[in-house]
Order: sequence, then structure tokens, then C-alpha cells
Amino acid sequence: MLEDPPLSGALTEVLAFARSGPPVDELVVLFCQRAGALLPGDRVDVRRGGAPGASPTGTRGGPPHLRRFPVSCGRAPWGELSLSRAEGPVPPDDVQRGRLLAEVLGAALVVQSDAEDWTEEDSAGAPGAGAGAGEDEMVALVLDCAEDLDRMPDASTRARMALVARRLTLTVGAATWSVGVAHGGRLHDMSHPPASELVGATPRGVVLHHAASSVPLARFPSRFRASEGGAFYADRCTGDEAERGELVARGHSAVVGAGGYDLDGRSWVVMVFADDARRLEHAMPVLTALVLAALSFPREAVVPRPEEDCVRAVLHAGPPRFLEDQSTGFGAAG
Repeated sequence: MLEDPPLSGALTEVLAFARSGPPVDELVVLFCQRAGALLPGDRVDVRRGGAPGASPTGTRGGPPHLRRFPVSCGRAPWGELSLSRAEGPVPPDDVQRGRLLAEVLGAALVVQSDAEDWTEEDSAGAPGAGAGAGEDEMVALVLDCAEDLDRMPDASTRARMALVARRLTLTVGAATWSVGVAHGGRLHDMSHPPASELVGATPRGVVLHHAASSVPLARFPSRFRASEGGAFYADRCTGDEAERGELVARGHSAVVGAGGYDLDGRSWVVMVFADDARRLEHAMPVLTALVLAALSFPREAVVPRPEEDCVRAVLHAGPPRFLEDQSTGFGAAG
């Protein structure tokens, strides 16, 4: 859904405003204004805390006239976003947009420095959540990545996504990551961690994969939804069944992913994996924000971006000939 220019532009504006550190109330007001303009037929309400299940003022009728989406600030529950209509059900497209808007609001709350609902335990990071991955580290991660991406207007989408994947992996203490491009019904693995580290914002040494390293998106519904502009989380006990099976097969404990369309209309997915008892669900809104930045920032970026040989080989090749049991070929931690 991020290929929709009004939607992408509005979300970019909200995240950019969050970077200036406004009070939470001002951030929510701007968010509701932009969300209301994107969904003119619906009433958009944002409730901070409150009793679960309470109907927003002025809402008539129950489901399907009302749709609620939880909003989290990192790992901490924050409130909910609701869409309602006085007459008739909320359209399916608006429901999908509402889900994405709730994720982005959560990401914006992480970015802005006055997020008031973080507790001392949340800031320090609960056991297994990743050493040092508290409020300060997450805010610094988003701000630093956004600044570095602003200095990369001529970089390819793959390079920008690889920067985001590596930075998040290091911050939350994850094990490995992958950047893939969707084409021909498959997700092709374009990058994974190299043996050498990236230098600054220049993604040198990133290992490139070729068309043989891919999976059919029909077998991985969460990755397909991410490729269309969504996000997902799974561990060995929760989440999409296909992702859970893949985690067990590859010895990972959790995965968080997000994606969308770049300025050239290509669909991308970033995934970050943990290989011990730690969980990554608190990283999902942050990854969503970083992916939005990688796909959209800066607004003055050159269009189209450079197309690298490894990506061109996938996107302009003839009909693929793959064995259905091929693996993704994720690399080791860099």
C-alpha cells in the first residue's frame, strides 16, 4: 500500500515531524489530521490508554461499523486507533490502511523524544529483549538512520535497505538479516551480512545473492503482506505458521519483517532474525519506520535510482525455473 503517493507522503510527514521531538499531543493532532485526509469517509480516533473496548464518542453501531487497532510505543502498549462510520461498514481497503496507520503511529511515538508511556523497565530493556535496546537506543537508531539515508540520495534501494537492516540488527542484538526484492511471485534474497562491517552509511562489502536464492511468496503469507507495505513478527510460539516452521528449520528463535514499494515501484522486504531466546516484537514499529525512510527519504531523491547488476538479473530475466524446495540462503551474522 506504500505505492500510494498520498499515503506515503502523509506518513513521511508524520515521521519527519516526530523527529523534531514535539509533545505527544501535538504529534497525535498532526497524525489525526493526515489520517483523516487519507480516509475522508471514516472518523479517525486515537485513544491513549483507556478502557479496552470503549467506543469513541459519536460512533454509532458496532462491527463492522467500527474497527480498532492497537498502538504500541516500542514494547509498551500505548493506546488504540479506531475507524468508524455512521452508516455502513468500514471498507476493507480502509481497514488495511488503518492497520498500517496504527503501526506508523507507534513508530512515530518511538521516534519522538517525549514518549511518556515508557516505564523504567521498558527503557532498560526486559531480559531477552536485546542488550541496551531501550528508549534512548531506539530513538538514536531512527534519527541516525534517517540522517544517513538523507545523505544517500543516489544510493540504490538495496543499499538503503541493507543499511537499515544492519543497524537494527546491531541495536537489538539480533543474529542476522536479509534484504529481498519481490518479483515473479517470489522473494529474491539480495543481501545478507558480510564478513566485514559496513563503513558509515556506505554499504560496502554487502554480500549479494542471485536469483537462485529465493522463496515463493505463496508459501509465506506474512512476507507477501510485508512486500505490499506491511510488517510482521513471529517466533516459535506465535505468528505465521510458515515463518514458525522456517525459524525451527534454520535454528532462529524470532523474526521481524517489514517492506513496501520504492520510488521505482519495486517491492522490497527487510527481515531481522534472532537465534537465541530473545524476542523481537518490540522492534517491529521501529523497523517499519526505518523501512519507510529507506523507501521514501529523501523526497528529492533521484528517480529512478541506480539499478545494480544483481537486481537487474532478477527483474529482467526470463521465466524463472526454480525447485520448490530451494532455501533462502540467509548469511551468518556480520
